[in-house]
Amino acid sequence: MTTLEYTLINNFMAGLTMRAIEEKFPCFTNLSNADFENRNETITVTISCRNEDVPYIKEYLAPFV
Repeated sequence: MTTLEYTLINNFMAGLTMRAIEEKFPCFTNLSNADFENRNETITVTISCRNEDVPYIKEYLAPFV
């Protein structure tokens, strides 16, 4: 297992992307300050996932970093 931590732009598309990651990959996610309604400019995301899934998850999150 690998743990990734990112600070993402807080918007609706980031929320949809996080949902897609949770549905597609076996992982554990933790979102702090996440309401996805643009109240805060950024959120912190922690994802624990399999090592082989890391490149794909990074690709999913790239537009929001």
